[in-house]
Amino acid sequence: MSLDLKRETFLFGNIENSDINFRRVSLITLETFIDGLERKHTLKDKSWPWRFTKNFKCLLEYNENNLFSNIEQFDYLVNLLHMTIKKYESLLVNKKYNFLSPSTETDFFGINIVVILNYFRNKLYLYKRNNSEIDIEKFEEKFKEYNFEENDFVFDYVSPYDDIKWTSKWKFLSKNKEVTFENIDIYLDSYFKNTNLYYNSSMCNNIRALTERLEFLRDHAPNYLKEVEKDLPKISEKLFNIFPYGVIYNDYKPLLKFNCYVPKLLRDINTPVSNYLWIFSVLPDFLTCYLLGFPVVSMDIPGNKKTIEFIKKLEEGEEKYFDYIKKQFNEKYIESISFGIETGNLKEEDKILDLCYNNITEYNQDDVTCLFNQNVIHYFTSKEFRTILKKQENPYNRQFFPNISKVIENLKFKNKVKKNLNSRGLDLELDGTLLENFEEMKKKIASKNIIHYFPHIEMHTDTFYRPLLEILLQNMQ
Repeated sequence: MSLDLKRETFLFGNIENSDINFRRVSLITLETFIDGLERKHTLKDKSWPWRFTKNFKCLLEYNENNLFSNIEQFDYLVNLLHMTIKKYESLLVNKKYNFLSPSTETDFFGINIVVILNYFRNKLYLYKRNNSEIDIEKFEEKFKEYNFEENDFVFDYVSPYDDIKWTSKWKFLSKNKEVTFENIDIYLDSYFKNTNLYYNSSMCNNIRALTERLEFLRDHAPNYLKEVEKDLPKISEKLFNIFPYGVIYNDYKPLLKFNCYVPKLLRDINTPVSNYLWIFSVLPDFLTCYLLGFPVVSMDIPGNKKTIEFIKKLEEGEEKYFDYIKKQFNEKYIESISFGIETGNLKEEDKILDLCYNNITEYNQDDVTCLFNQNVIHYFTSKEFRTILKKQENPYNRQFFPNISKVIENLKFKNKVKKNLNSRGLDLELDGTLLENFEEMKKKIASKNIIHYFPHIEMHTDTFYRPLLEILLQNMQ
C-alpha cells in the first residue's frame, strides 16, 4: 500500500501533500517508477509539466545536506532528473518547445525543464564553495541541449503553503514578456494545503480543472486521491462561496460525484437534481425566495422545506407557476390592503396597471406599495420606487408622498442584494415582474461571459438612511 502510494505520489501527485516521507528517499526506488509513465498520461495529465518541477525541487530540498555531502548521491538525482525528462519527451508527439508564446503542455514542460535546471545549477554554485568535487561543467554539459543557462525564466506567484490569504495567479516572466497561466495550483494540488484564498479572474476555469484533476486521480492514482480528498469538503465549500455565481452554476455540479461540499438545499434530496433545483441551490437563499415570490423583505425567508416545495411547483412550468403565485397569493394580498376602495391606476379589464402598464399582481408583494388619496387608492411598483424616493411625491397628482418607509426598505434590500451579486459576478436589475426577474437571472447566470471586473455599486446610503425624523417633521407641516 505505501509503495503504491509513493509511486502514485511521485508520478501523479505532489510529494508535499503526502504523508509519505520523501526525505532520505531511495532514489533507486524512484527510478523504477519512471517506467510507469505512459502515453495516455501525457494526453490526460495536464498537470505533469508543473508537478514534475515541483517534485524534483522538493526532492533536492528535502535531501539537500545529504546530497551535497555525497556527490555520488547528487549525481544519481541528476541522472534521475535526466531520465525523467527523456522518458516524458519520448512520449511527446512533437518535442519542440515554444518559449516565446507558450500555449501547449509541451511548451509548459519545456519551460519547467529550464526552471528546474536553473534551480539545480544555482544550488551547485552555492555548494561549490565548500565542496571542490562539485563539477558544474559536467552538469551543464549533460543538459546543454536545453540552453537553460541562456534562458532567464521566472515564475511569479503567491505560495499557498504559508498560512496567508492567497490567490492562484501564476505569471511566466521572460525578459520583456509576461504570460499568465491558469489552473497551476489545481495541477499542483495546492488547494488542499491552504483554503484561505480569494478569487481573481485568472481562476475562472479552476473548478472545471479541479474536476478533471480528480477524475484523473481516480483513474490513475486512487491511493493518492484518498490522501487529498480528505480536505476536499473544506476547499470545495470555500470555492462554492467565493467564486462567481455563473462559474458555480456552470462548473461546480460535476464535483458532486466526489466527496465535496453539498449546497444546503440539496442535502436532503434523494432524486436527480433538476435544473431549477440546481440554479436555486447556487443562489443565496434570500434571492431564491424573493424570485419564487415570497415577500422576504417584510417577512424573511420561509425555510428549505417550503422553498423546495415551491421549486417543484415551478418545475411544472414557469408561466403556470407565476400565474399560480399571482392568483393564489398576490391578488388576495392586493384585495386585503385595498378595503374595497376604487383605484386611481389605469385598469384593463380586471387588471390594475402600474405606470409601466404591467399588472401589479405580477410583481413580488414587497415590490408593490399603495397610498390612499382623496377617496381613491394608488398602487406603485418597484420600477417607480427610485423616482418616488427622489421626488417624494405621488406621480399621479404630484402631491406629497406621506409614507415612504416601504419604498426605503425595498430599495435598501435591493441594493444590498445587488451589491452581493455584483461582488460575485452577477449583475441583476430586479426591478421587473416575477417572471421578468426570473428570466433575467436565468439568462445571466448561465452566460459564459462571466463578469470579472466587479463594479463598485453606488449605494446612496445617505438617501436610504435619512433620519426618519425629517420625514415625520415634513408630514406634520
